[in-house]
Amino acid sequence: MIVKEFYKTRSDDVNLYRIYSDEGKQVLQNETGIVYDEAIDVENAPYTYSETGDPTELSAEEEGKFAITVTDPALIEKTGGIVQGMSGSPVIQNGRIVGAVTHVLINDPTRGYGIFIENMLEAAEQ
Repeated sequence: MIVKEFYKTRSDDVNLYRIYSDEGKQVLQNETGIVYDEAIDVENAPYTYSETGDPTELSAEEEGKFAITVTDPALIEKTGGIVQGMSGSPVIQNGRIVGAVTHVLINDPTRGYGIFIENMLEAAEQ
């Protein structure tokens, strides 16, 4: 089933919502035909979603990783999304480092994955 849950409020007071499948399937944005592991939309976005039946590319939480979707139009216009050389770049949320970029999806540079800082610290201790 498709789940839509509050994600966070941006600095301009716009609420963001996370859309995903509770069965670990990819979701299809019906209006555009774009497939996501999970999507982030602004409140009242005019999009609907359905499950594709295909599993997500990573079981992100099990692997200690998280999905990244670049949604900032200015950033997408300037860079196209996540670019070569960004691996290892910090991922900041609410002024705190939560992890680092690990890789980009080749067929969609606005999407990629990161690793949680906790996993990086655990690996450094070993």
